[in-house]
Amino acid sequence: MKKIILFFVIIASVVGIYFIFKGGQNKNPTSERGISTKEFTITAKEFSLSPSAISAKKGEQIKITFKNDGTMPHNFTLNGLGINTNTINSGETDVLEFMAPPAGTYDFFCSIPGHKQSGMAGTLKVE
Repeated sequence: MKKIILFFVIIASVVGIYFIFKGGQNKNPTSERGISTKEFTITAKEFSLSPSAISAKKGEQIKITFKNDGTMPHNFTLNGLGINTNTINSGETDVLEFMAPPAGTYDFFCSIPGHKQSGMAGTLKVE
C-alpha cells in the first residue's frame, strides 16, 4: 500500500514539475493568440506620403516603417491616437509598432506646418 502511494506521489511530482517549467518558458504570445503583424513602409517625399491609404483589422498588430526619401525633415502622425514618429531628416527611418485601434477611418499626415496641406496625408482604415 505504501509503495502505491509513493508511486502516485512521484508521478504527481513529475507532472507538477513538468507543468511548472513548461509554463515558465519564454513564449511568443502574439503567435499563440493568432494575432498577425501587418507591416507597412510609408515613404515621405515633398509633398506626398506613399502609400496614402493602408488598412488593417481591429486588434491586429501594426508595424509602420516610415522612410524619409525627401530633402526636408518629415514625420508621421496618426491623428487622435497619440501615435507618431520623431521628425527625421532625409535618408532616415523611424519605426512604429502598435495595436490597431477600433474599427473606423483614421487620418495620418506629416505634422510639420504646411506639409499636410501640401498633400502629405493619408488614411488608415480599420475593419
